[in-house]
Amino acid sequence: MKKYISKLICAVLSLGLTLFTATQAKADVIDWFDSNGISYEIATDYAGAMVTSVYGTHSSEITIPERVTNPHTGSSYTVTRIGWAAFGSDIDWDVDFIFIPKTIVFFDEFFMSYGVNVKALNVDPENPNYASTDGVLMNKDKSLLIRYPRIKPGSTYEIPSTVTKLGELCFVWCDLLTEIYIPDSVTEVGMSAFGGCVNLTKVRLSASLEKIPGQTFFRCMGLKEVIVPEGIKGIEPDAFVSCEELKKLELPASIETLDEGSLADCYLEGVYFHGNAPVAENVFGEGEYMTQATVYYRKGTTGWGPTFCGRPTAVWGDDPQPTAEISCEYKDDSLILTFTGNLQESTDTKTWKTLDAVSPYTVKTDGTQKFYRAVTEGSDEPTPENFTIPLSDTVNLDMIWIEPGTFMMGSPENELGRSDDEVQHQVTLTKGYWLGKYEVTQAQYEAVTG
Repeated sequence: MKKYISKLICAVLSLGLTLFTATQAKADVIDWFDSNGISYEIATDYAGAMVTSVYGTHSSEITIPERVTNPHTGSSYTVTRIGWAAFGSDIDWDVDFIFIPKTIVFFDEFFMSYGVNVKALNVDPENPNYASTDGVLMNKDKSLLIRYPRIKPGSTYEIPSTVTKLGELCFVWCDLLTEIYIPDSVTEVGMSAFGGCVNLTKVRLSASLEKIPGQTFFRCMGLKEVIVPEGIKGIEPDAFVSCEELKKLELPASIETLDEGSLADCYLEGVYFHGNAPVAENVFGEGEYMTQATVYYRKGTTGWGPTFCGRPTAVWGDDPQPTAEISCEYKDDSLILTFTGNLQESTDTKTWKTLDAVSPYTVKTDGTQKFYRAVTEGSDEPTPENFTIPLSDTVNLDMIWIEPGTFMMGSPENELGRSDDEVQHQVTLTKGYWLGKYEVTQAQYEAVTG
């Protein structure tokens, strides 16, 4: 049986050690020293000093200095680099933030080890090479997300649309996160980007990815849903290793190839293909590492037999009729719309614009009035239905739909202080609208305003 190198990677990371590459070269070191709880190294192949370790006792904030002096020789150096495992296990990490000076020009790929509990990585705005957004480390133009702090507050993170690449291990062991939204601007994801995010339950991948990289979700033991959009063409080895709660995976018609071991050593019970059989060999692994899944395919697709890569196949029901459904959730000052079909937007419920949107779709609340609906292509006007918006874990907002029509309006007959001769007024509504079913409660107000 082929032994995948990713098995070793998983084992190393599960023990809380730092990854390193066998080809990592060691420069000729000409000086090394400690200063204020930080170790430095001077070598021949780069300018300035490199931070090699932060150790000892620090306050809740760690500041990397711009310059440092060797206390033994008096030689002074500009601090330019953060080395391999510089933020490692030599300190009981539980800090609010690490400050990165403007002089830093290089971060080692594995500069931070497992177990580094930090809330923010803050970069000097004058640094020409790196930046930080809300404590997340990025390159200067914010196209590369380098590292998300392990204990950054918040359970949901929406990656900025400026990002085109997620670095290796960029979210590793961020076990406070439950949902991550990846924009379609992201075209590349590094190895093990979400490894060890044990409480992550839902991820929507970018449609601009060529493949789901190997080890992407290793040990994401709470992961229940991965939305794989149309456009993704393949999956690399061991993408879902040890995802204990992920029982079902739907793959779009764009899937063309599955690498050897791409669905090995995971807990999938069903893999559902929308398209033709992809080019694949030994997808589910062998022996004790074989995934015990059934493969389902659509009627009318080609290339399928009684088995697929050693696993039984079955027809995936009748072709479904197009549906248009929509639900919403209010979270972090945003309305998150989950829908099927096409999403449309309106400011008056008369004129509708079809959006180039992928579910889930996030709408930032900015005080303007907008309406949303889901429709199937070529469908008639949908009949609006009552719905409920979850404002928090315990508070909901019930909305009812008022149809257009003619009504008699006025105060109720039993209203306190109503005069006997009060006139009812005839009102005609030319368009329908949603209305809160009940008066706004204090709990609803606090759930929205915080």
